[in-house]
Amino acid sequence: MVSPELLSRCALFAALPPPALAQIAKFCDEVALPPHSYLFEQKRPSDKLFLLLEGTVDLLMDMDEDGVERSVVERLVADDVVGWSALVEPHKYKLSAVAASGMKAISINALKLREYLAANPEYGYSVVLRVAHIIGERLSHMRTRFLSMAD
Repeated sequence: MVSPELLSRCALFAALPPPALAQIAKFCDEVALPPHSYLFEQKRPSDKLFLLLEGTVDLLMDMDEDGVERSVVERLVADDVVGWSALVEPHKYKLSAVAASGMKAISINALKLREYLAANPEYGYSVVLRVAHIIGERLSHMRTRFLSMAD
């Protein structure tokens, strides 16, 4: 379990009141990974959501059907959300995530978080708005990279 105060500093949960943060903290753990360790792999069930506290994480896209060849599409830093697909159906990771440096993160049990947010829709709405914002930013970053490759 992590402290509710630590969760309150994460943009994903910043709008939630202390009682909600205390409940969510019950299904969170702090994890640390060395460089080159995978948090998750593309197409696998998304059972965890990560809030990056320290270090960097690279998001990788499979470039072939077997996932043997992968390409970095974005680098995430402290305060970023990793694995937003854990909150969005069909709950499968859209990309792979690997620690680019040593990293620390909050790991959240996605099933328990989804159940809590469904039972508390006023909090779920706030979190879903934030996730939509994150998805929009990532699409915008990808579009910019795509256009720069066309030059």
